[in-house]
Amino acid sequence: MATLFEKGLPKKEILKQVGNIHQIAGAQLFEFRSGKAKGASGLRVRNGLGLDFTILPENGLDIFDIYHRGTPLSWISSQGVVCNQHFDERGTGWLKSFAGGMLVTCGLRNVGPPVQENGENFGLHGNYTSLPAENLMINESWNDNHFHIEVSGKVSESRVFGAKLVNYRSISVSSRNNVISIKDRIVNEGFEPEPLMILYHFNWGSPLFGPDSKLNLNPVSTELRDKDADSDSDSNSWNSFLSPQAQFEEQVYLHHLKQNSEGRSGYELFNSNINMGVHVEWDHAALPCFTQWLMCGEGEYVLGLEPGNCFPNGREKERNNNRLEVLPSFAEKEISLTVEVI
Repeated sequence: MATLFEKGLPKKEILKQVGNIHQIAGAQLFEFRSGKAKGASGLRVRNGLGLDFTILPENGLDIFDIYHRGTPLSWISSQGVVCNQHFDERGTGWLKSFAGGMLVTCGLRNVGPPVQENGENFGLHGNYTSLPAENLMINESWNDNHFHIEVSGKVSESRVFGAKLVNYRSISVSSRNNVISIKDRIVNEGFEPEPLMILYHFNWGSPLFGPDSKLNLNPVSTELRDKDADSDSDSNSWNSFLSPQAQFEEQVYLHHLKQNSEGRSGYELFNSNINMGVHVEWDHAALPCFTQWLMCGEGEYVLGLEPGNCFPNGREKERNNNRLEVLPSFAEKEISLTVEVI
């Protein structure tokens, strides 16, 4: 059944049929009241075309669950949402709070395994997803008979006598199409140059991800990280997906992708069984590295597709490979990504 927006009705005719626009679209803030999520808030966003997703303000404005016309698209971990007061930055403690969901941002000072550098310990994948957004703003507006929603905020990773990186994030969607736009502006607000590592950890799950899913990807080169000599997997097996397997060992592919004439890279994941997929694009120059996390385990059945300015090897290794970006004092980096449900 076509939604009111799909019928091409003008604003006035749409509003004649609802008591409040939130009946069919909008952004509504709520609070988790039990379990490890207690104390965290969520922001449910609906665009009026069947797109329904949750933003987590206390988790760096990352995006948790996402549905299209009731069909779940993201993988959710056994933990689910974990309030950031439980976050453990030591070692691999990040895994205790890894909720999954559509987007978990890794960084801003380490992506990959724990490492110690100059007496400072950097945990797995950094602290970003534990950082609460400040100056949270929700803007709902009409334009050309379409309803627009923008959520924005400021996420700071800073310390006395240390780094002062700030991300100004905005997430927008409208009733015009099923496209989520994510824009980050990362600023080094300190007085010393600061390494910047960022990776956008998209986590797609069943029924979108499955043995019959097709991943359309255009790699220039591909390397299988941590290849086991006894493994049957190689760098060409990235598009082969299994049903959930017992004792499956994760496979991590490191891709360099082609870019189009507009300087964008991307991928398309589609499953004909549900006639649904996602198309994701980003600025190639800002995010030249692409990591694919293939996990076909029982209960941990997920395809991670992760553009970044680095590979998840940790600060030391990325520096040795000349991939550790350094942001000068008061310089900024702009990144834009789009996620379209197709």
